[in-house]
Amino acid sequence: MKAGRPYLKSQVRPDYWAGTWEYAIGAPATRHPDYAGAVKLAVKGPNSFNPWFIRTWADVDAAMEGCWFDYDAGARVPEIFRKVFRHSIAPFAGQPFVLMDWQEWDVTMPIFGWMRPDGTRRFRKVYIEIPKKNGKSTWCAGLGHYFLTKDNEAGAHVCVAAGDRNQAGIIHDESARMARKSPDLLKRLKIVDSRKTIYYPDMEAKYEALSADAGLKEGLNWSALLFDELHVQKDRVFFDSLVYGDIARSNPMMIMITTAGVYDIGSICWEQHDYASKVYDGTVKDPYFFSYIASAPADAPWTDPETWKRANLSWGVIIKQEKFEADVREAVEKPAKQNSLRRYRLNQWTHQTERWLDQSIWQRTTVPNFETELRKKQCYGGLDLSSVSDLTARVLWFPKYGGQPKNRIIYKFWLPEDNIDQLEKDQRAPFRQWAEEGWLHLTAGPVVDYDAVYDDVVECKAMYGLEELAFDPHNATNLITRLMKTFGEEFAVEHTQGMGAMSPPTKETERLLLSGDLEHDENPVMAWMFGNCQAVHNSSDDVKIMKADGKIRFKVDGPIAMIMACSRAMVHSPKGKSIYEIRGIPQIGVPTYA
Repeated sequence: MKAGRPYLKSQVRPDYWAGTWEYAIGAPATRHPDYAGAVKLAVKGPNSFNPWFIRTWADVDAAMEGCWFDYDAGARVPEIFRKVFRHSIAPFAGQPFVLMDWQEWDVTMPIFGWMRPDGTRRFRKVYIEIPKKNGKSTWCAGLGHYFLTKDNEAGAHVCVAAGDRNQAGIIHDESARMARKSPDLLKRLKIVDSRKTIYYPDMEAKYEALSADAGLKEGLNWSALLFDELHVQKDRVFFDSLVYGDIARSNPMMIMITTAGVYDIGSICWEQHDYASKVYDGTVKDPYFFSYIASAPADAPWTDPETWKRANLSWGVIIKQEKFEADVREAVEKPAKQNSLRRYRLNQWTHQTERWLDQSIWQRTTVPNFETELRKKQCYGGLDLSSVSDLTARVLWFPKYGGQPKNRIIYKFWLPEDNIDQLEKDQRAPFRQWAEEGWLHLTAGPVVDYDAVYDDVVECKAMYGLEELAFDPHNATNLITRLMKTFGEEFAVEHTQGMGAMSPPTKETERLLLSGDLEHDENPVMAWMFGNCQAVHNSSDDVKIMKADGKIRFKVDGPIAMIMACSRAMVHSPKGKSIYEIRGIPQIGVPTYA
């Protein structure tokens, strides 16, 4: 059995040959402990095949369970694309539909070539998440025709589904145009645009567009289901009404295609993305679920052309650098557009609908190694205790009126060591690396050791002119009682999280950052949290920051503590009337909501 790449170097792009997008297939098979055994089965098993097609952890598991790769079945689909289908849109209109390298070798060949031990297709569910404009809709349009006319399924019922009629119509309309450009299809099919349906009379088969806004579709017996842009699906009712419609078919396939969405733990797209991600990285064993995810790393600079290329599989073919540069320039000038660019062009899940401030603002106000200059200087603290099993943040705010050339802040973070691995997975943040580098302090056990936090506050009191410490009463513990006993009840001041209490210091912090009059030390934990901040406004133009979309992921403990510290510095400002004197200081322990 011939091993190695099943294509020549001249048949693919240099970037593809170099492995630029190999990460999108998931955890490499070579790291799986059973990889050698899977390769042996591929080479010497009853259905021998090229072990190159064992590329992911899931592939290893599948091979060990008796699955095998049928090269002819996999290659048949790209061949039909080339021989039968035609592009309908410039600049390729009328040309044979030749799949791009990633479409052919990373997606189409695997999902049609891998077989179960009983000879049916290995994959019944396929999840593909890539940026917009990389050719997924045209690929799906071709797949619709394949399932309708070439899959040897009598009475095939192919459905393309989406959240609304317009979205559902995108693939149907492209399929209709493709049929009219492809002579072999045109003579076999009947296209009814008004019903968004294409009929194949010879096989009593049809291909129709369905949408959530047209109502539920109970009782369908689909042979193939293409769910387009899953991220816009408003709820799971429509999805659930379709997903089990394949029960009477022997070789069905559901293909979910989407671009990244806005993080919502209750959304159907996040649910599927989360599961696909776990299959992708090998943390969940499911050899019958196909996962393919191409996105820019969360910590990659989004203005770097290498980041653009990494996310976009069709770079240089469909995606042109000149247009991408224009989109990035606009996002740099208009921060409100950055989330859209990250989601649609870099395929990064965002967690806010409105960014508080651009990350570059935080970066340009970073001044390293000034902590020793602050000894014995007047300051005010903010403490976000969070939950006992999560991050805790302490910030000290040194006001300009306390003898500094500018307002300055320093901070510290704690995390229970027993939870770090799970938190890394849940929040996709390198907590262990940050801890090893000294940016994050781990406490032993499954909960934050508040003795360590207490000791830190005592040390800060001795080292700096710490006059007050603001805390959120929602998560107050005996730590606050201890601090009050040590330094007096006036030392620890409750600071509620309502809009009325948070808006003035949030606006003041924003003003100082934008003017360059607030400096802070280096810490990637705080920088990550700053990027997580979502601005929430009300009709009175009050503002507060929240966790991105209010979800449990995307922590903002540090910025919250910073704003609470700012509020105490504002109260004690000697320069004229503070905004609290104008609006009134929120009563201790009484939430204020605008």
